[in-house]
Amino acid sequence: MTNYVKRGAGRATHAEKTNRHAQRTPLPPKPGQVEAAKEVIAAAQPETNFSSMTVAALRAYARDHEMSTVTKLTRKPELVAAITKVEASRQAIAKKNRSIGATMRKAAPAKKAPAKKVAPLVAPSTSDGRLTTETIVAKLGGTKSDVKAASFARVADSLGWRVDTLSSRDDHTEVTAQRGSEEIHIGWVGGVFIYDECLYTYASHTPIKLRNASAAKKRMTMSEKEADQEAGAKRSARGFGTQREPRSSGKDGSPVEKPKRSQKFGEAMLDEDVLDSVRGHKITWINRISGAEESDRVPTPDEHRRNSQAQAKMGEGNDGRFISFLGLTGFRTVLVSSIIHVGR
Repeated sequence: MTNYVKRGAGRATHAEKTNRHAQRTPLPPKPGQVEAAKEVIAAAQPETNFSSMTVAALRAYARDHEMSTVTKLTRKPELVAAITKVEASRQAIAKKNRSIGATMRKAAPAKKAPAKKVAPLVAPSTSDGRLTTETIVAKLGGTKSDVKAASFARVADSLGWRVDTLSSRDDHTEVTAQRGSEEIHIGWVGGVFIYDECLYTYASHTPIKLRNASAAKKRMTMSEKEADQEAGAKRSARGFGTQREPRSSGKDGSPVEKPKRSQKFGEAMLDEDVLDSVRGHKITWINRISGAEESDRVPTPDEHRRNSQAQAKMGEGNDGRFISFLGLTGFRTVLVSSIIHVGR
């Protein structure tokens, strides 16, 4: 369909007409549609009125429709009766064949999609008969999740972690790696990282969620000694209280030197762990300008739901990591390295 339109006039109308014409264009018929339509049309055609035909026309009709026995008849009543009988018999046979074909098509079983191959669950072995990482990886398929899991397992093996379990079902692949008291669990579905399944656990401590596979690999690069120190600092920070400091002067009035207070959070401790340790508690820190001790309470996330600026957040500057929050006396920014005490 061609529409001639003047330049700059009626372009929208022309496009609408063209699109409407394209929608009305019929699609080519599917295989078998034409034959089925021909059968329906033939069955719906009105019966021929043989009584109004002449003997010559009846003999010609019988000859064209391959009725050899009918062509020998010469009387019109006999020709009409014989042709009518043959036509009725043929129509009955065609109708029966159509019904049988429809029944067979309905009864034909539907084609089933091929079943997905499921990789068997690889069970962990003992240290004596343990499967190597490459042997475990070789049993995986070629899905996107399997490729990413295999890469992660090889990295874990190169960093001294033991691939304990590696399972794959319907493109959902999971990896569990262990090293001493530490364990990392990570998973993918369709090649997409699953945040809720990426957990780091130290002994019986509360599992920590890791942001992505890169964060899990970074965690694996930490030495066992650093992990133990971090766990110890976490226990100390959540112990709520330290030993009481001695008085500033002795019984005889002589000054007593205060013992130096150590930092509560090491550099290896994660930001989430630091925030979990201080939220809802009173912290004490050393003011880096005056050198005096200051303290304030860090709010919980529920206290400032509608004010995200007031919630405790982690940041990092030239002097290191810091915590910013809205305390009881106003907004505070405290260096993590300057915190010396976490109380109730």
